[in-house]
Amino acid sequence: MAGFWIINTELAEVVDRLTIDYGGRIVGVRHACVSSIDPCVVYVNPDLAYVPDLLAIDHDSGDVLWTIPLVEDFKPEFIYEIPDGRLIVTGGTSGKILIIDPSE
Repeated sequence: MAGFWIINTELAEVVDRLTIDYGGRIVGVRHACVSSIDPCVVYVNPDLAYVPDLLAIDHDSGDVLWTIPLVEDFKPEFIYEIPDGRLIVTGGTSGKILIIDPSE
């Protein structure tokens, strides 16, 4: 399925579903993190081999706001935003952990 669902785990219900258009293609998502610094931004790991970046998307429209390049041969496994706005991104098979400042 393309896009992703936002689920309220306390109520066990779907809150929203977003479709992401990346260069004219609708893409699925492996992992997502709604920003606590800017709740209009969702950081996502696209479910496509040809997208080597994280995407920052608009929470309401699903439009890509900007891309965040990753190091070569890094497959994101988990995305977490720390209180200062930086992202911690783990890579399962690479054994690497990246700390990314999305504002740079």
